[in-house]
Amino acid sequence: MPPRQSSLSITIIILAALLAYTINTGYTAKEYTVTSNYVVPLTVNGVEAQPPVKTIAGDTVCVKQLTVYLQQNKRLVFRGWNDGLTDQCRTVEGNHTAIYDMEVLLQVYTEPKALRKSEWVKAGSLIKLEYPEVYYQDGSVRYVFESWSSGENPFNPTNIIYVSEPTRLEARYTKEYLITAIGEAKINGTGWYREGEIAILATPPVIYLSNDERLIFTGWESIGPVPVIISNPQNPITMINVKGPYILKANYEKQYRVEVTSPKGVLFKGWVREGETIRIQADPTIQLQEDVRLRFIRWSLSDLPSVPDITLQVHQPYNLTALYIKQYYLAVESQYGAAGAGWYDEGAVATIRANPQPPSNILINRKLIGYSGDCQQDCQTTNGVVTLKMDSPKKIRTIYATEPNLLTIGIITGIGGGLVAVYALTGKRKPEEAEVKIEEALKIKRMKEPVIAADPSRALFKCVECGARIRGQDKALKHSRKHTYEHVIKQYVALEELAEPINDKTAILWTKGLRLRITPPDQPTVKDLVKPGDIVRYTEIPGRLRVEAVEKHERFGLPVFTVKATPIDPGIPSYTRYINDLVAQDGKIYCIDGECNCRLYVEERAPRLKPEESIPKPL
Repeated sequence: MPPRQSSLSITIIILAALLAYTINTGYTAKEYTVTSNYVVPLTVNGVEAQPPVKTIAGDTVCVKQLTVYLQQNKRLVFRGWNDGLTDQCRTVEGNHTAIYDMEVLLQVYTEPKALRKSEWVKAGSLIKLEYPEVYYQDGSVRYVFESWSSGENPFNPTNIIYVSEPTRLEARYTKEYLITAIGEAKINGTGWYREGEIAILATPPVIYLSNDERLIFTGWESIGPVPVIISNPQNPITMINVKGPYILKANYEKQYRVEVTSPKGVLFKGWVREGETIRIQADPTIQLQEDVRLRFIRWSLSDLPSVPDITLQVHQPYNLTALYIKQYYLAVESQYGAAGAGWYDEGAVATIRANPQPPSNILINRKLIGYSGDCQQDCQTTNGVVTLKMDSPKKIRTIYATEPNLLTIGIITGIGGGLVAVYALTGKRKPEEAEVKIEEALKIKRMKEPVIAADPSRALFKCVECGARIRGQDKALKHSRKHTYEHVIKQYVALEELAEPINDKTAILWTKGLRLRITPPDQPTVKDLVKPGDIVRYTEIPGRLRVEAVEKHERFGLPVFTVKATPIDPGIPSYTRYINDLVAQDGKIYCIDGECNCRLYVEERAPRLKPEESIPKPL
């Protein structure tokens, strides 16, 4: 027989012997009671029974379930036996009690979701809940504690609550968003706002970097990942409805102060956007008197071209002065012609040349013997040339002597010898002074003669000091001298010449005899013919231009217009052009100067509310 079977047989024999002994001796096992602090099923030797149950020593008793759910939010949880044993099953060694704890579900609801919790707690216990006063979901969203729905400390983020039944508790938080505004200066209103609150942002409309530089607010811009609708983006003070974490930018443009002056006063003064182009026009000459004037020589900034009409692209502050030199007019009167008359810079040396021996005839000889007038000791000449230092206006005349040609007369009459003797003895001469007024045509002899001659005595002037209107240049100057000025030059520049209409289409500047164009009263003006958005061409500017604005002003007391336009063709610099002094006649647009052939044409019209008569294009 194998050893294992032999061992099993011996065990059975011993157990049978013990059983027989027990029966024969009348032995009775002791009973014990096994129960539970709650009515939950037990098993005794594998058989289910309701507590309390009777057992004997050595029986195996178990709790059937470690967790017994009474409701969805209430349960019993096995904790062990009354003697400290925690196993689910045990051997009966005496009276035993299964210990269960009653647990109820405690739920804490809140926004944000990350702080929500649901946990089982022992019924009848005090639970301490510790929540943050401020919870940051990320850098731009946060929640700020407000209160608990119940508890001993409902207004403190750390709360104590007694739980005896299933409980649903709410931690109330307010959601806030970070509103960020960036710009060139501190912006009021940046910070945290409750969801749905109205945020007011304010940025300075003007930021002065210096006396000559500043930043001008141009508008708000939403630049964050969450877009925002800005109700009034051009206002430096704006309101937004906070529904998310917004990032706004206050945009500014840089401007520079530009001031341009001349002896006549201020030519331009104001703030100009960086990169913008402006046109500055100084007078080539400023007439002080009929024979005294100022001539433009250059600008106070040496980098600029020495011309009175410049286009300036602004990238820095400018304080420019148009510099002039005084000029005097030299008038030379000669019946036989002379060179040298004209305008000379103060201090310059003028050279006058007259014909020393003008044409004569067979009976008379003519000879230049000198000059008279403002030449003083320099009036004598031997070769017809005289030089003068121009320190004031000057007027000189040639002096010719007329002598008989005695030799010819003697041959003809036979008495030449006697006449020669008589003339030699008496030495009498018959001087003849020229009385021919200097012609201004020496300067403009190559130009077409105006149909209407200049007549300063007919010119109409307006005194900018008092508003008076005076006829005649001399009378106007006399009137101007009645006012007190800091500088003598201003008594001349304080007079504005007004053009005088001679018909519906033409006006005259009498001081120059210059014809000017005007728009007849029953015809459309430049502003009627050209609108912002139109595509135009101008004879003096290459390419096409888009009209930005049409502005009205006055020139010589006449209404004229300036068209502000920007090139749109590639390869042409895009800075703004100013086309000045425009008038309309018969549906066409011209320069005001009657001698100028410049024209403006409309190539393409912007949409109109009402159709307008088209402007004829050039052939």
